[in-house]
Amino acid sequence: MYNKIFYARKEIHHFKEGKIEVLCDVHSSLEMTKLYGESPYYKIKVREIKKGEKSAYWGWKDFEKKEYCMIYPHKAGTEMCFPYGPKAEEKRGKGKLVNLVIEEIEKLKG
Repeated sequence: MYNKIFYARKEIHHFKEGKIEVLCDVHSSLEMTKLYGESPYYKIKVREIKKGEKSAYWGWKDFEKKEYCMIYPHKAGTEMCFPYGPKAEEKRGKGKLVNLVIEEIEKLKG
């Protein structure tokens, strides 16, 4: 079963469209998220996008570990994790680049 509960922080990122608040440093453990910056931290739910939905978040669906990982608020963030690109790993049957929806569950205290 693929993990669905993660932890993240909010930051302002600068995109072509302007400044956007995003959930970043997404990890399955709160301790890992805390390594990347200050609170507030958020407990979030992650799932794959459904037909008709739009989301800027992308991640890797690891077929061997049965988990989502390398989750970023833009596709290029996840793609940069692969020296030969995600398509090479997909061809090897290791996993798949997936568009994800992130839903905020609760704001956690520092």
